[in-house]
Amino acid sequence: DIPNMAKQNLEIYLNRDVIAIDQDSLGIQAFTVSNADSHWIFRKPLANGDIAVAFWNDTTTPWTSASTTLTQLGLDPSGTYTAKDLWTKTTSTLSGGSVSVVAIPAHATVLLRLTPLGR
Repeated sequence: DIPNMAKQNLEIYLNRDVIAIDQDSLGIQAFTVSNADSHWIFRKPLANGDIAVAFWNDTTTPWTSASTTLTQLGLDPSGTYTAKDLWTKTTSTLSGGSVSVVAIPAHATVLLRLTPLGR
């Protein structure tokens, strides 16, 4: 029932950044980087050289130590990257070889788009 759809659901369907990841022209499926204790990390290469990274908490409690290394994501660990959170629209700079997320609520996902700095 689209006319009566909940606002939070509509925001998902209208999020252009997330749709761009889904419809990226490279057409490569995301793959699992890790799955430990129902804490999932996925990586998806994109046509322009960016990488989409999803941290999915498939548990009933917050995930407070979500992290992975740039090497595990197939990126140069000595590089610097811009990380855009596709839900909050905030950006940050990553360096030092790792990607960390402060806290992910139960049954929630953080979706980042990583872009090499200077490109």
